[in-house]
Amino acid sequence: MACYVFNFNLHDLNLVEIGKQKCTPLYSFGPFIRNEYIFHYVISGKGFCSMGHDIQESSVQKPDQPSGGPTAHEVRAGEGFLIEPHTKHIYNADLNDPWHYIWVVFSGASAPHLLRACGLSKTNIVYHPKDTTIQTSQNIRQPLMNILEHPDASEAAVMVNFYLFLDQLIQNAAHPIIESSNKGMFRQHYVNLACQYVSTYYATIQSLDEIAVYCNISQSHLTRLFRESFHMSLQEYCPAEYSKRTSGYNKSVYFRNFMGCRIPE
Repeated sequence: MACYVFNFNLHDLNLVEIGKQKCTPLYSFGPFIRNEYIFHYVISGKGFCSMGHDIQESSVQKPDQPSGGPTAHEVRAGEGFLIEPHTKHIYNADLNDPWHYIWVVFSGASAPHLLRACGLSKTNIVYHPKDTTIQTSQNIRQPLMNILEHPDASEAAVMVNFYLFLDQLIQNAAHPIIESSNKGMFRQHYVNLACQYVSTYYATIQSLDEIAVYCNISQSHLTRLFRESFHMSLQEYCPAEYSKRTSGYNKSVYFRNFMGCRIPE
């Protein structure tokens, strides 16, 4: 197994982690929850994944078995599966043909739009390709292999390859989710404005209204768009950004004073 973590802190699209693993029969991971998106691309073999608040350890049900819990999704070579932020999940390799996969952990305002173009959403977690040939699968995963082979490359080189991987997924998606381009651009525009403002004035922001005025949008509307993109509220994001950029300096005072946020335990 290989795994690498990055600390780019990008707002639009941010690669957090990448790894590769060739699993043993019935290898299982979870139940687990992360704050970012996770996508596994299956190179060979197959396995099963399940999502939901009521899943238990070793509770993944194969599709042909009676299911008393969450539905298990079978994922084969050339396919992939998405885990959305804050989603409890568990997955395991097949007994006879265990999977070999590459996973990526990522976040960012553009992530929902890009994933929908891949045909992925909270209700459509399995990526289905139009073309399942070996050559196409190699083309899709090659940008990720480039990152794995050169994890110390520049931020630009790593992110270019990550974008190329997503582009390959989009080009080969069997069932892309079509959304209004105006709607996607509208959401991303305001979310990016808010991120830029917080990034610049993180130490002096006093209220959400201040950010909304800068973006020329109502506070409630901005909050909704932000949560759709980041799966966290703007009120949670601002202190987190401050803490990240100051290494926790004077963090207690900030959490007490900023918009009534309480200090996390």
